[in-house]
Amino acid sequence: MTWIAAAVFINDDVPAMLNLIQECAVQGADMIELRCDTCSKQAMETVLRDPAVRQLRLLVTIRPPWEGGRFAGSESDRLELMVAACRLKPDFVDIELEAWKNNPKFPQRLLPLLARPSLEDASAGAKRLPGPQLVISSHDFSGRPPDLDGRFAALASVQEAAVLKLSYKANNSLDALEALALYPKLTEKYRRPLVVIAMGEDGQISRFLSAKFGAAFTFATPNHSAGTAPGQPRIGDLVNVYRFRQQALHWGVYGVIGWPVAHSISPIIHNAAFTHIGFDAVYVPMLVAPGYDNFAAFIDAARKCPQLNLQGLSITIPHKENALEYVRRNGGEIDPTSKAIGVVNTIFLNTNPIQGINSDWTGAIKAMEIVGGIGKKEFKQRAAVVIGAGGAARSIVAGLASLDANVTVFNRTLDRAKTLAQQFNGKTGRVQAAPFEQIGREKFDLLINCTSVGMYPDSSGLPIPETLNFAPGQIVFDTVYNPRQTRLLKLAQSRGAIAVPGLEMLLHQAEVQFSGFAKTKAPMEIMHAAAESALAAMGQ
Repeated sequence: MTWIAAAVFINDDVPAMLNLIQECAVQGADMIELRCDTCSKQAMETVLRDPAVRQLRLLVTIRPPWEGGRFAGSESDRLELMVAACRLKPDFVDIELEAWKNNPKFPQRLLPLLARPSLEDASAGAKRLPGPQLVISSHDFSGRPPDLDGRFAALASVQEAAVLKLSYKANNSLDALEALALYPKLTEKYRRPLVVIAMGEDGQISRFLSAKFGAAFTFATPNHSAGTAPGQPRIGDLVNVYRFRQQALHWGVYGVIGWPVAHSISPIIHNAAFTHIGFDAVYVPMLVAPGYDNFAAFIDAARKCPQLNLQGLSITIPHKENALEYVRRNGGEIDPTSKAIGVVNTIFLNTNPIQGINSDWTGAIKAMEIVGGIGKKEFKQRAAVVIGAGGAARSIVAGLASLDANVTVFNRTLDRAKTLAQQFNGKTGRVQAAPFEQIGREKFDLLINCTSVGMYPDSSGLPIPETLNFAPGQIVFDTVYNPRQTRLLKLAQSRGAIAVPGLEMLLHQAEVQFSGFAKTKAPMEIMHAAAESALAAMGQ
């Protein structure tokens, strides 16, 4: 079992610290890391003696600035504080490899106070021992160490260590995959529990998936705290979204690739559905820098990563064109509509050959059907205004054209609008481009915003002139789903139009993805409730 360690910086407001520690336990933490870098000795000892705190697993860390901590005193002062902590017998103490190797006073003073589990019992404290166990650690905030194997060999050379811990800043998503790949490679070799963390947003999958790979523990932040290191997830998210308690090595991995990707609620939607049907899989955000080479390198590495078991991907900005190219280059299948659109937002890796599809356009059409009350046959000859010329616009223009609508594309850059119009004009419907300034000069039945204008956190944006008139019966669809009610939708509703939220498109395109991932019908009520809850938690 991989423990969730709640990282808490202790200060001299002891009552507040005790309350925070108990909150972490309630939220689902298995262990509390007491970061005693800046507190007084008295405060540390008071917390460690508290009867309620003693019911929890405890890890004490006093980190110096030269390895990312905040302790301002001398190494002698730090050692004395660590000795005082060890005498109160927490479950673990964390000491840096450099301090242990280069300052002989650390092992001299601390070894007599430590408990040393046998190799047969080396499972990160499977049972509580009469003294603290040693976590020997190494941190690199500049990036991935050039010699990961050598760094772990140095950690393993400390025979007294019960847990070997390596943290480094992930410079890209590949660094996170490499962190995960170390578990199957080194756990058996060193016969001791490992903690391998790629820090930062680029490295978050090394935290989200650490239970699947059998890490000793991973660090998380209390639900309303900034955390003690970059990229720490919230305790509640690990427990409730990523099913940290249930993860197992055989589980499949799915995810959403984008840049940025932290804003996506797709992990909440898909994981809720996985949980509901009992599907052994987890869905995680994957941050991948722009460019085909970065995209392809990440997926190739993920498919080769031992025991990762990558099964499928959702694709968002800016990688939808890269996704189509990846499927094509790897001998995959792409359906005719997605080929015509030129982008895909889904890759199924659980098929042979792999498959790429575009579920954006079907999700958009279904959203307008259900919320807007317009049947598929009723799109014929309807006048549709599409704002934007990016990937979402391409998908929706293609869908509208296939249903014989008359589409006008408006974009700040007219040439891009013209290029898009030319690609789909005459494919049943009529598609033309017009200067952005002419929006609203002709009557329309549908208006669809395919830009990011109005998206959180810049929710005040409006993709149309505020003076644009709407009429009862017109359908206004905003592909932005955060906030739930964008400024565009509020304006349209106030003037009598029918507002279709972007969340509906997100859910219906996710419905198609889920059916391909899990090979079963998507539980739409569960997915809808999860999405609404996620947006409510964001204050939207």
